[in-house]
Amino acid sequence: MPKNLSEPIGCVSVVSQDNRIATAQAGYAIGKRWWHEGITSEALKRVMDFLFDQVGFNRIEARHDPRNTHSGAVMKKYGMLYEGPLRHAD
Repeated sequence: MPKNLSEPIGCVSVVSQDNRIATAQAGYAIGKRWWHEGITSEALKRVMDFLFDQVGFNRIEARHDPRNTHSGAVMKKYGMLYEGPLRHAD
């Protein structure tokens, strides 16, 4: 089935931020039809580059459900570092 790229297929956004220390938390989602094509990691890279280079954030954080290893791989592909679990965070 051909993909119609004239429609939104997902999003990357800043879900929280702390301007005192120039930190943001990024979140993302993409329709299942577009999984495993590199689209999410490319979109995350562009948003993070913008946040670092244009907005001036010092740190961008993200987290994922540990059962969703593919989401963790998106973060790793961009170069984010795993710092450890946030137990009982949600």
